[in-house]
Amino acid sequence: MSTGNVSLQDSSESICRHCGTSLPEGGTHGSFCCAGCATVYAFLQECDLEKFYQLRSEEEKKLARPPKEGSTAFSYFDDPTFHDAFVRVISADLSEVSFFIEGVHCTACIWLLEKLPILNSAVHSARLNYSTSKLTVQFKTSAKLSEVAQAISSIGYTPRALEENAFEEEYRKESLQLLYRLGVAGVSAGNCMMIAVSLYEGSFSGIESRFKLFFIGLSAVICLPVLLYSAQPFYRAAIQGLRAKRAHVDLPISIGIIGGYLLSCLSAFRGSDAIYFDSIAILVFLMLAARSIQRYSLKKISDLRSQLRGFLPQTVTKLSDGKTIELYREALQPGDHILIAPNERVACDASLVSQEATIDKSVLTGESRPIDAHRGELIYAGSKNLGGEIELVVERAPKDSRIHSYFSASKQSAFSSVTTGPSKSIELIAQWFVTTVLLVASVTFLYWTLTTDLFTAAEVTLSFLIVTCPCALGLATPLLLSKAVVDGIQSGVFVSEPNSFELTARAKHFFIDKTGTLTSAEGRTFSTRRWKDGSWRDCSDIREDERSIILALEERNFHPIADTFRRSFTNTPSKREFSTIKTERLGISGTLFDGTEVVIGHHSFILDHSPTSQEALSQYSSDYGTVFFCHKNTLLAFNFKEQLKDGAIQLVQSLGEKLSILSGDDEAAVKSIGGELGLPENHLRGDLSPEDKSNEVASTPGITVMIGDGANDAPAFHAATVGIGLRGGAEQLLSVADVYIKSGELTDLLSFLSASKRTVFVLRSSYAFSLFYNVAIGTIAVCGGITPLLAAILMPISSFTVIGIAAGSRPFTRRETTSFE
Repeated sequence: MSTGNVSLQDSSESICRHCGTSLPEGGTHGSFCCAGCATVYAFLQECDLEKFYQLRSEEEKKLARPPKEGSTAFSYFDDPTFHDAFVRVISADLSEVSFFIEGVHCTACIWLLEKLPILNSAVHSARLNYSTSKLTVQFKTSAKLSEVAQAISSIGYTPRALEENAFEEEYRKESLQLLYRLGVAGVSAGNCMMIAVSLYEGSFSGIESRFKLFFIGLSAVICLPVLLYSAQPFYRAAIQGLRAKRAHVDLPISIGIIGGYLLSCLSAFRGSDAIYFDSIAILVFLMLAARSIQRYSLKKISDLRSQLRGFLPQTVTKLSDGKTIELYREALQPGDHILIAPNERVACDASLVSQEATIDKSVLTGESRPIDAHRGELIYAGSKNLGGEIELVVERAPKDSRIHSYFSASKQSAFSSVTTGPSKSIELIAQWFVTTVLLVASVTFLYWTLTTDLFTAAEVTLSFLIVTCPCALGLATPLLLSKAVVDGIQSGVFVSEPNSFELTARAKHFFIDKTGTLTSAEGRTFSTRRWKDGSWRDCSDIREDERSIILALEERNFHPIADTFRRSFTNTPSKREFSTIKTERLGISGTLFDGTEVVIGHHSFILDHSPTSQEALSQYSSDYGTVFFCHKNTLLAFNFKEQLKDGAIQLVQSLGEKLSILSGDDEAAVKSIGGELGLPENHLRGDLSPEDKSNEVASTPGITVMIGDGANDAPAFHAATVGIGLRGGAEQLLSVADVYIKSGELTDLLSFLSASKRTVFVLRSSYAFSLFYNVAIGTIAVCGGITPLLAAILMPISSFTVIGIAAGSRPFTRRETTSFE
């Protein structure tokens, strides 16, 4: 694209005119940091979209830098397989797709992205949700989606397609229905309450019978849509419970709603003041509102999961007739040859065609050390290539890969064997409560029928049913859990299964992964010892030539040990005078141009390559974390140590003997960390595959909690009652977890454990209050001590009390350690 009228000669400015970053010294693009920024600037000018800069200036935010020259084309967006997965056909002429947009910062970004129809005539509309960075685009079905994506990329944003399945569409429909019901209930409640004020005032100061009858009739008509439409979800749940031979909590609520309406009509017929229309409308409104809040908070978690599905690369580089083409991952077939770049993850299970490769399988096994793979060896999807570019041949399509099976498996419920969650608790309470209420109501009706008249018996019985309506029970669970979920989101703790609060608080067994969960994946340190004069001595200084050779040997490796050397040996040039360098599983060997051999690696590797070091090595008590460096007469020992995350010791103190470590890492490394934490040896398990972890958790009776940070923990998440995922190297895979801790910090895990205890305490307190209130008031009502007017006033008191308790609860306000002993 031409740069139009943009001047590239004015280099007096110190920042780029488009993205706002500092201009590089000696730059060749004038007032821009790169040709990409110059192109985007000219493009906006040509399309009369220069207002973008005005809006961005008002926000005082920087726009993400646009793609540089040679940005990726989006040809794979036109693949039929890609279309089937991401594009929704609205009509014969119109389709819709959703993108996650990287680099959205301010209202200027929103304004620019929603001008997409101006940039590409095939686009019908574009709507951006700023909070989720989700761009929904409607475009002509006949158009190429790659051109739409290229238009987004051309203005400086990277689009990533988001999958929206039938569940999302169904969710939208149900949410719309719930919103309609809530709106009808709200309008009815407001009007019924205004009428009720006039009626209550008239009861004390007097009101003409014709006006009283008119207001009651009007209130009955206004409340009728609530009875017949808004309250339908409660009726359906009650009927489904009866069909399943269960007393659902919505059954007494339904009885209270219908009974209250009938008693109000009966009272109006008799000229009584027992009118409940306002109470019915407001209670239905409050309960629908509580469920809407819970639904919304869980949708926030669902949106997060949708964004976290992008762990595996969306595209792959396929070799075809000696050429490379970019292909959508799901279009791969067995037999296809693909190239994997350095530090890139493998998208499917494939065999190695290249002679050898260095692979990081930690995401699958938890093994912190890289492994050496050889020609013909199977490499699983999710593994990361730590060496140079390698060639693979696809063995299984992505949907049939080992890692896919981890995340597509249904959650095996430990729910079937144990009593679980607030929903179970309230269901048991409801079954007992409903049975008791109906039995007492029957006895009450029979007693008052025999001692008085039928009308009085009906009035007393219905008054009892109304004042004992467990509306507070129906409100307590969704309100309190929604409050806890929303507070959690604000604290970076995403709880997708609200039952997790009570289950975690009641759990007797906690299992935790080691690498990346208890320990920092990048926080290794080391101490150094040097072999000198026949003994090992502490060494505080490593010579520059030694550091240089080590960096050169580790230059093409990306494992934790190599990263630690690079962080520690800053400002040290790497020596590149090697004729050969060979990377193996336990170490690296290299030959300098002068013929000198240099090796770095574990104990056995050094012995194999430097037999003269046997005496020195025999005197060193090495363990899993020790790496040796040998060059001529120099022999160094680096004792690496994993660093515990902040909060690890507090976590052990909090959970005590309930905590066990399950790790795919070396048994010795697990015992080393476990010993540092003071855990019993029988609570430490290493060398476990993902399936071994799952079996260990599944075989443990009672409520279990699994805490991990990657794909190798996914089967254990499925087997556990509650799965808690901490952000780490594979955070995108944590969509299988019930709880996701964004920061990955153990301090936030402790915060969730404390919040679970507090939430359960408040829930049980609310249940206790509601039951006590209903028993006390119900007893008075059975005795005929509650007049119909008083019943109408008392009916909502317990509900408003629960609302107050929920509003005042602060599950995540304090990060304190809570004992789970």
